[in-house]
Amino acid sequence: MRLRLLRGWLLGMVVLLTAACGRSTPMPSVTPSEITPSPSYSPTPAEPTPTPIARIPTPAHTVTASAPLPTPAERPLAVVFPTPGPTPETPWRPPMYPVPWAPTPHDHFFLSRPIPAFYGALPVIDYRYGGVFFANEVHTGIDIPGEPGTPVLAAGDGQVIWAGYGLNSGRPGEPGPYGLAVMIRHNFGWQGQTLYTVYAHLSEVAVKPGQWVQAGAPVGRMGNTGHTTGPHLHFEVRLGALNDKGNVVFETYNPELWLVPPVGWGLIVGQVLDTWGQPLSHNIVYLVSLEDEDFHWRTYTYARSRLIHSDPYYHENYVFGDLPAGRYHVTVDYYGSFYTQELEVKPGQVTFFRFKGRSGFEANAQP
Repeated sequence: MRLRLLRGWLLGMVVLLTAACGRSTPMPSVTPSEITPSPSYSPTPAEPTPTPIARIPTPAHTVTASAPLPTPAERPLAVVFPTPGPTPETPWRPPMYPVPWAPTPHDHFFLSRPIPAFYGALPVIDYRYGGVFFANEVHTGIDIPGEPGTPVLAAGDGQVIWAGYGLNSGRPGEPGPYGLAVMIRHNFGWQGQTLYTVYAHLSEVAVKPGQWVQAGAPVGRMGNTGHTTGPHLHFEVRLGALNDKGNVVFETYNPELWLVPPVGWGLIVGQVLDTWGQPLSHNIVYLVSLEDEDFHWRTYTYARSRLIHSDPYYHENYVFGDLPAGRYHVTVDYYGSFYTQELEVKPGQVTFFRFKGRSGFEANAQP
């Protein structure tokens, strides 16, 4: 009996629910044209916003095609950030310390490298400052090797005072040993004297006299003009002062004491003297790394010349820069006898030594 009543109650509930569903209002149909887009919707795709591209601003002093240059090149060099070329076969170097770099009050690493860092070029061993070549020519700068056309950069801020041939004689357009060259008078100096830099043997120049440049700005391209044995950059550092006639008198100094060293690398600077304390001219010095057997060189002290000048603090006649920090053996050949001392090159610093003839190396020497 109860089962029949339950079945009847369930059947009634089903009928009531079905009737309720039949009385619901259906959803009206719409066409696509009746849809109103929301404020964030656009019927057509919007143009994508272009991504900003970083560009190096062109300085106001850029040489244009209409500005004639004192160079035989068909067109002036476009002043743009240099594009790396093929990787040359030179040792890798880390980036440079910030300029200016002066770990002690006596140091003056005020100049950035005149060749882009990615070229990694080291000064040529046989053509360092104070060396002798062509039998009797004394080298007044350093030679940095590279491929023809390698960008050459200003080593510091300043004003171009020479651009073209004739630097040696002072007569524009006249062939000479420097070939096509640029000279910059920097807006800073040292001990009351103005600093100058020279960039020689160029194939092209990108500047003109009177133009102001900033450190890192292209001044030309590496070439083979003038007296050379192959393409390279001859780089000089000069200090100039007025004489009693009002003319600037230049004196050259070793660029390796002015160019900022690579991070973690340092320099060895020394006085190589005879027994009586006089500088040994063009004397053989051997340098060997105790940590890398590939680092070993036969080098020379400065030759004796009125064109060569020592730093007023170090009074050196021997410099070897761009050395990875570590331990080295320095060996001096003194009239057939060999004297050796171990030195430690510290990151970003000058390691100094003094050798004095038969007395050998001086312990804990100071400039």
